[in-house]
This record gives sequence, structure tokens and C-alpha cells, in this order.
Amino acid sequence: MKKILSLLLIAALSISSVTLLSSCSAKASEGLEFKSNGNGTCDWTGLGTCQDTEIVVPEKNGEETVVSVAKEVLGRKKGITKVTLPDTVKTLQENALAYNDDLVEIDFGKGLESIGDNAVGYCEKLKIATLPSGLKSIGRSAFTSDTSLTEIVIPEGIEDIDSHAFAYTDGVKKITIPASMNEFNMSDFSSKSLEEINFKGEYKYFYLSKSDSDGYYGAVCQDNKKSDLSNLYDEITEKSYNSIICLILNKQSIKLNGKEIKLSTDTATGKYIQQNNMYQFEIAENNEVVISYGVRELAEIARLEYQIDNSSGAFVVKGNGTNNGNSIDISGKILPLGDKIFVDMTLGSRDTVLGVYSIN
Repeated sequence: MKKILSLLLIAALSISSVTLLSSCSAKASEGLEFKSNGNGTCDWTGLGTCQDTEIVVPEKNGEETVVSVAKEVLGRKKGITKVTLPDTVKTLQENALAYNDDLVEIDFGKGLESIGDNAVGYCEKLKIATLPSGLKSIGRSAFTSDTSLTEIVIPEGIEDIDSHAFAYTDGVKKITIPASMNEFNMSDFSSKSLEEINFKGEYKYFYLSKSDSDGYYGAVCQDNKKSDLSNLYDEITEKSYNSIICLILNKQSIKLNGKEIKLSTDTATGKYIQQNNMYQFEIAENNEVVISYGVRELAEIARLEYQIDNSSGAFVVKGNGTNNGNSIDISGKILPLGDKIFVDMTLGSRDTVLGVYSIN
């Protein structure tokens, strides 16, 4: 009998513990506004009469399931520090939680699939925003200027990140990119504080171009056939890999997959060409660059001494040349990339050479 009573007591205590834990879980905020979609679901559309500083959105409003967060749902109200979304929410619409100066933490729930354009942008105090594993797409400028974020982990399975999604997140020190992302474009991620990046996939192609700030931006790609810019991509080689990554990230050095890598200043002497291009650049002995031009046959148009820019490792070129009997001014630079070079040069008043050249 005593044994039976003991078992009943243990069972009663267990039930009490479950009840206690349940009562401590976050209570849904009251007074929030919702709009019916007419199909058994609804969207969270506003704060209504709610005065909470930590907003907890319920799974249901009446009999309807909450599936989306509407545009500017917080209305830029001051004092809101946290938003918790239920697992039923699948979409954050454009500007959904944007422009909130006091927002520190967002719990997206487990069911979120899409984050719209600028959905969480300009939340300068936002520190915690863990992206759920089922997320499929992140819109243009979705987290732009969220300067208090320190780490970005893109979950495996994500299919699309639009341009500038994490631009100007200057507090971010670490980024993790999953294998499911075919292309990593640095214009989508920009942080002055970036120290470490981890690629889960294997990137075999790259693209580089010049930015308005006289720096460079670019992308790496696992399969260039899937890219809109596939005709501009070049293949990454073992010798060029580290330098290309550093140049894309605008870093002299960075930790990549746990290993420190650097922008190389070593480039082999030799002739560098680009398929279907009429220019050839030869890195010669005695710090000289020999520039040749021709449609069918190459002819030398300039032989110029270069200076090395110690801050970037670039070969800086400035001087005069002759093309078809005409004198031309030449200025620009060549960035060494192992067995490739990136040329950024003006030749005369009409030609600007910008692109990657491989050793012949």
C-alpha cells in the first residue's frame, strides 16, 4: 500500500512540475491587430492597443492561424525590445519589422520560409536574430544597416539571397555560408569588422568588378552555369584561390574555414591573356609591364615600369604608349592573383580594361 501511495505522490509531483513549466512559458500579447485572409488564416497587421515592450504573437487569432507579418507592423513605435513569432508564421512581408531603434531580439519561430525586402532593416540595436532551418529566401536589403549584429549564419537549404541583404552590417565579425548557396556575392554582405568566413560548399568560379568607392566587389560560384553572369566568370585555381577570396571580401587577410589566408603580392613573370580580348599584359623582369594590342596579331603599345602599392600589393602603372601611331595616356593598376591578374586600367580616352587575365 505504501508503495502505491509513493507512486501516486511521484505522479502528482510530476504533473505539478509540468503545469508549473507551462505557466512560465511566454504569454501571448493582447490587443494585437490581425487581418483575415478568408481561408482559415490571417496576418498580424499592427500593435492595436498592445502596450508590451516584448511582443509575443499567438499562433491563432480566434479560429484563424497566423501565417504572415504585414508591412510596418510595429509602426516604428519606440520601446519595443523583442518580438517572438509563432512557428505558424511563414512570411515576413516588406518592411515588416524595419526601422525600430530599440529592437534587440527577434525569435522567428521554426516555420519561417521567406523574409521580404528590408523586412528587418535599420534596426541598429538588433543583436539576436537566429535564422530558422526551414528558411528559403531572404529579400533585398532585408537586414541592411543592422549594425549591432555580430554573426550571420545562413541555414542549410536556403535557395535565394537578394542583393544587399546584409549590407552595412558593420558589426558582423563572422559569416557562415551553407553548401546550398550556389553563389556567394559580397555585395549582399558587407561589414567593416569581418574577421572570419566559413564556406560549407566548394566554390570553383569567381567574378570581380570595380565598385564606386574605388574598391572591388565580386562573387564566387559553385557552378557558373547557374549564374546570370556566367559568361563573366573565370575558373579559380589553387594558386589564385586565397587572393581571390581576400579581394572579393576587400581584406588583406581573413580567417577562412579556420585558416588564416592573405592577399598574395606574388605574381609569376609571363604573358597574361583573356579569351576573345585584344589586350595582352606581360609581367616582365625589372618591374616592367609590357602592354600589347591587336585584332589578329599583337603589337606592343607600351613598356612601363610599375610601382608596388604596399597597402594593396597592386602594381601601379602610369605613363604613355602608342597605338596605331597615336600617343595615348595609360594609367591604372594590376592586382596579382597567383597565376592570374586583375587589370584595372585606362588606355587612352576610349578604352578601359577591367577584368581577369590568366597566364598564357
